[in-house]
Amino acid sequence: MLTFVVHLCVQWWRSWYPGSEPGGGGYIAQRIFSAKDERHGLLSVLWFNIAHYAVRPLAVDPDGTRGRGALSGVAHPESGYMLVAISTMPHALRGF
Repeated sequence: MLTFVVHLCVQWWRSWYPGSEPGGGGYIAQRIFSAKDERHGLLSVLWFNIAHYAVRPLAVDPDGTRGRGALSGVAHPESGYMLVAISTMPHALRGF
């Protein structure tokens, strides 16, 4: 029963999530409709996709890579991200 409920919840989330529609969803349509012309609409959608899928994950990847080796014997693994951030990141970058 639990597997069935989880399956239903995942399907509901997948169909409800705004970016999951075949046309890109409300976010993409809003960017296109609010642009000055077709060229600006295309460039805004292109920049959004590049920033969302290529630039945004770059902030998390270094900590995750360092954390794999540093957290092999941690007593509380759920607090591991902060332990890695405090122990390995420079002081100026900790706020990011």
